[in-house]
Amino acid sequence: MVFCLYKDMENTIEKFREVIPDKWKVKLNTSDCADASVSWIGHMIATPTQFYTNFVARNDYCIQYTVRGKGVFFTDNRLYSVNTGTLWLVPKDKYYYYKSDENEPYEYFWIHFNGKGAEKFLESIGLSEKNPVIENLNNPNVAYQFNKLIDLSKTDAPNGHLILSALHRLLYEIEIALGEFNRKIIHGGRIIDDDPAVNEVIAFIKENYAKDIGLQDLANVVFLDRVYLITKFKSRTGLSPIRFL
Repeated sequence: MVFCLYKDMENTIEKFREVIPDKWKVKLNTSDCADASVSWIGHMIATPTQFYTNFVARNDYCIQYTVRGKGVFFTDNRLYSVNTGTLWLVPKDKYYYYKSDENEPYEYFWIHFNGKGAEKFLESIGLSEKNPVIENLNNPNVAYQFNKLIDLSKTDAPNGHLILSALHRLLYEIEIALGEFNRKIIHGGRIIDDDPAVNEVIAFIKENYAKDIGLQDLANVVFLDRVYLITKFKSRTGLSPIRFL
């Protein structure tokens, strides 16, 4: 038995050697992602025309993910359709409401989280109070990770480390799902569907890759708001501008 385990480990190491250089070292900075905390997690199967609003300002972020059915979401004087696969950001301190459909009431997961890492995540996928809805994220892995978080929270003494680990995995799966939906073919630094602003940003990145450039520098190149640039860029490439860097 011990011999079999040793051989399995040896085979695994050999497989790693096929794809990993003999020497590999890279400096990482994950401080922006590490600071994130979960305050609430939940799941709701709505009844027909179920209505919810809240006038109390919050300090945390709340995202909701629809896994079935449909409804509407109102915020910032705009009404959005909510369908299966919709990811939506509930504002912190603005009036909002959401209401399930009469014939196909929605079912959704929701999570409240906060911290610098939460802000960076929302920025990276282009979700903001100005752009509070992302559609067509029909990915079972996202729903699975929401379920995982709920399972971890059901214990008498939830393990904070496991919950934070599951949160990061959830955010990762959302980014992957968004990338899979929006990914376009990139060839030679140009986008096949040829968005001028995105191409200009890509050209700027290629010319200034070695310099210390950030999101604001890229936004200045095409005279766009940073959040709008993220949304536009990711819709064409499947990556945020910073990830593309």
